[in-house]
Amino acid sequence: MNNSDVADLYLNLGLSYCESKQYDKAIEHYEKALKIKLNIFETNHSDVARSYNSLGGSYYNNKQYDRAIKYYKKALNIFEASYKEIALLYSDLGNYYYKNNQWDNAIKNYKNALKHGLDDANSVQINIANSYNNL
Repeated sequence: MNNSDVADLYLNLGLSYCESKQYDKAIEHYEKALKIKLNIFETNHSDVARSYNSLGGSYYNNKQYDRAIKYYKKALNIFEASYKEIALLYSDLGNYYYKNNQWDNAIKNYKNALKHGLDDANSVQINIANSYNNL
């Protein structure tokens, strides 16, 4: 069993405690999982975000709302960064398909980029229109 497996075990124990409304024990196990995850992964890794989210939920259920919001915001910051990276990847894939005259695939990927909140939406919308024109 590696460290990631141990962290997942703590997360599952935390979930069990949370479901049985033993929030203090859930928090204790989620914190152990988070500590391991932070030693394994970078601070912006989705597994770290999930640990923050689990902690936020336990603090919320334990009526410790200030702590809950702190962890929810940490998780949100990580997920938002990942979301923007996904949007950029879809846009890049769309550009590839566009350059290779694969209009249907270009349109599909550009739409996914927009769905994921791409910052440069105007140029993507122009590329979608051009792709439709080339069909």
